[in-house]
Amino acid sequence: MAKQTDQDKQSTSSTSKQKSTSLFGALFLILFALPFAGIGLYKGRECFREFWAYRQAQSWREAPATLLKAETKEFDGDDCTTFRATASYRYEFDGRMYVSDRVALRQSSDNVGDFQRTLGKKLQQALQRKEVVSAFVNPADPAEALLNRDFRPEMMLFDGMFALVFGAVGLGLTAGGFVAAYRLRREVKRSRQFPGKPWMWKEHWAQGKIRSSNHVWMALVAAVLWNNMVWPIAIIMVWDEGTWPELMFISIFLVIGIGLAGAAGYLWLRRWKWGVSEFEMAAIPGVLGGPLAGVIHVPRPIRTDLGVKIRFACEQSVSDGDSTKTVTLWEEERMITRDLTIGGVRTLIPVEFVTPYDLPDSNADDVKWKLTASARTSGVDYQAEFEVPIFKTAASSPTPAAASAEESPLFAPLSLDAIAADASARLEEDFADRKTIVFPMARHVGLSVFSTIFTVGWTSVCVWLFLSDAP
Repeated sequence: MAKQTDQDKQSTSSTSKQKSTSLFGALFLILFALPFAGIGLYKGRECFREFWAYRQAQSWREAPATLLKAETKEFDGDDCTTFRATASYRYEFDGRMYVSDRVALRQSSDNVGDFQRTLGKKLQQALQRKEVVSAFVNPADPAEALLNRDFRPEMMLFDGMFALVFGAVGLGLTAGGFVAAYRLRREVKRSRQFPGKPWMWKEHWAQGKIRSSNHVWMALVAAVLWNNMVWPIAIIMVWDEGTWPELMFISIFLVIGIGLAGAAGYLWLRRWKWGVSEFEMAAIPGVLGGPLAGVIHVPRPIRTDLGVKIRFACEQSVSDGDSTKTVTLWEEERMITRDLTIGGVRTLIPVEFVTPYDLPDSNADDVKWKLTASARTSGVDYQAEFEVPIFKTAASSPTPAAASAEESPLFAPLSLDAIAADASARLEEDFADRKTIVFPMARHVGLSVFSTIFTVGWTSVCVWLFLSDAP
């Protein structure tokens, strides 16, 4: 007993060190994200200032001005060339003469569209013809004036893209870092409070009531960030009358953005239709070499003729240095075909599995035990996923008694009809003793549409590169 206690203390100490390392990682993430958040906030502030200046300039009074100098300046950078229309002009306001060199709302150079070059050319022509131009003067401060007060939506889109992307990434990572740090501190505290009982270190595990994983916000953020980057670029390319191969190329990224938005929308519809499911464990934790049992509470009635499929799996994330993939170490599936609705307003899904003895527990590196329930229904299908605690305890046995799914009153073996429906296929009976599973074309509509558009767009770009003088 004393030996076991010493092992528990060593395990707790080792885990505390790992959590402390993860805590420093969370703090490093916060420091890494702050510059991104700063850039996003700065760009957002610039967008607001330019829009506010535009609104104020609309009430400025118009006055005749004489051009003293006008030109379009070029600024060569490492990757691109930017332009800026510059001018010096003299104007009279309330009996006094003023000189100014402010041309437009934005006083920096850029290469978004041909605004700067067009405005510079117009001012140069007016200077050559000695034409009188209009200046817009701030009546509250007559020394402040400009020659062009037009609003540039393409620049607002361009800057807004940076503001939203950098701001969302920076603030999101910062918030995520703080949340992770808070949770890790709580886990370290609970690990010292419950040594040798890692299933008690996470509050939702300790309570035995685990809510379904929510990927809606992740999908929404990914869709917003991607579309916010791609659509402004596409609009600017159309604005600048880009070539059709360029437009076809950017259309590939637009399709990806539409796909991400569609996926996020589908997840939102699933959450709206089915609510948040909760897995209530019969005993805490689930046992390696023993049972996992409980009930999934669904706040909506699941009406399906094909039954509810339950999958229980041990998955591990494996990295080879270049990429990370998920490997399934063990899995088992069950099908429940009877009606599980309660009072026609909610659903209770029973869970009963026996786990192998020689698999890693939930505290192992990059290992997760996942319980998934799904059902094919009209409209948006039901699906919920839970990460459950599985550990070796005093109840673990190298030879656990495995209940037969076929003999259980709760479960039924997987049928060919259910397998075909799950694969978006159909089952056809050719003869009395032979059945065929038919996989129709484009059974996954979203993937088919995306693949077709991507192939057409990519092929168009490749043909253009082959026929052009591109290196």
